[in-house]
Amino acid sequence: MLHQAIAVAERAGARAEGVAALRELGYVSVQAGDRPAGERPGPRGGGRRWLEDALVRCTRVPDRYEWAHGYVLEALVDEAVRAGDPGAQAAAQRLHALAARTGMRELVVRAQVHLHRLGAPGALESVLLLAREIDNPRLGALLAAHTPAHTPAAQAPPTPREGGSP
Repeated sequence: MLHQAIAVAERAGARAEGVAALRELGYVSVQAGDRPAGERPGPRGGGRRWLEDALVRCTRVPDRYEWAHGYVLEALVDEAVRAGDPGAQAAAQRLHALAARTGMRELVVRAQVHLHRLGAPGALESVLLLAREIDNPRLGALLAAHTPAHTPAAQAPPTPREGGSP
């Protein structure tokens, strides 16, 4: 189904939608442990290649979609952290810089979670402060999965700001 979405998006000239479909294909493949036939487990498996292709496609044009760039980069960072890739720290910092520069607060939080997973000092404290302003149940689940049980973020999802979501 995702392969069809990519093909339709390419024919229609819908770059953002094609990149989003590639990101999902890569992310699902990574989660399922998908690799090309004969390839050993490692940081450059089949799913990782789909994610890298999505990153190239969303950044090769001058009027790129930064949100697509951010979400593809976040999936690549997640895979790099899981795989123990030595470039994970630099990729997480790139994600953080992009998200901060473009005002994508949820991606700032996700970058900080990845940096926390990599042992960056102060990242957890930053996550706990920033996440309170974002109303997204998936973000709450991510925080619960990657923060110590004694922290407020692990005990309950972030609370939405008064007056609705950001």
